[in-house]
Formats: sequence, C-alpha cells, structure tokens
Amino acid sequence: MPIELTCSNCQTVMRVAEEHAGKNVRCPTCKTVVPIPAVGGSAEDYSQPFDQPTQDFSAQPSSNPGVPNNPAPNNPYVGSGNPFASPTSSGHQGLPNHRGPLILVLGILGFVCCPIFGIPAILMANEDIAKMDRGQMNPEGRGLTVAGKIVAIVCLVLALFGFAAQMLLVVIAAAAA
Repeated sequence: MPIELTCSNCQTVMRVAEEHAGKNVRCPTCKTVVPIPAVGGSAEDYSQPFDQPTQDFSAQPSSNPGVPNNPAPNNPYVGSGNPFASPTSSGHQGLPNHRGPLILVLGILGFVCCPIFGIPAILMANEDIAKMDRGQMNPEGRGLTVAGKIVAIVCLVLALFGFAAQMLLVVIAAAAA
C-alpha cells in the first residue's frame, strides 16, 4: 500500500512505496526534500521541510567540511600556494626550454626588415626540432618553432625571387643601353 504525503512547500501530493518509509523524497515540483513518514505515522508529524544535504561528508578528514581533501589531483593549478602561479610543466622537468618565440621573432624580422634574420631562424629551428625529436628539449614549443621556420623559409624564397628580378632588370637595362 503506497504512502501518501504532501509537500510542505508547494502542497503537491506524492505517493511512495512503503519500503521507502523513514527516508527522504525530493518533491518533483519544487525540489524540496520531504521526509517520508514511517508506516503508521502521519505527514503532519513532519511539518517543516527537510533542507539538509543528503550526502554525508563526515567521513572525510578535511579542514573544510564538505570539501574533499584533493578535489583535482592532476590539476596543476590546485595545491600551489599562489593562485596566480603558472602551471607546472608536466613530464618535461630537467629538459632545456625551447626557443620557439625567438625563432618566430627572427622569422618575422627577416620577413619585415632584413632577410638575413631568416638564416639563423632556420638553423636554430632545425637544431631545436632535432633535439625535440631525440627527447633532449622541451617539446611544448614545437608549434612556434615550426611556424618560425616556415616564415623564415618564405622570407628567404621571396628575397631570392626579388634579387633575381632585380638582376634581370639590370641585365635588361644594360642590354638596352
């Protein structure tokens, strides 16, 4: 025989099986937690809504009740004393840092200012990529390194085409004179 009870907050009538007597039920309308009276009891015995948390956190030895000791063990931001600190590099401690930003800047300088800057960018990029492939350098900057190498190559190719076009114009001007 189902137990019939009324939500003390919104007056919704609910029916639950007798096997749930003495437990709590959440009202489907207003989401208030309402205790189910024991068999033989009445809903009037519980006139106040039961708004306590349904999960028991007392088994966790934590300084903050209700908060687990280590909420995110793999999160590099959790646990550091400084909340504004940079995350730690995972798995690459002890390896030399990459020179990706420097290589990219040299490639851009070669494109914008002087193509000579493209030569060291390509040489440094080749060296760094080889070290990353061998596991001797932090591979997190591979994208910047490759981007700097590509910009430097494009810069040198355009410079060579420009130089060839100028030489062609000089030859044509000399032949016409």
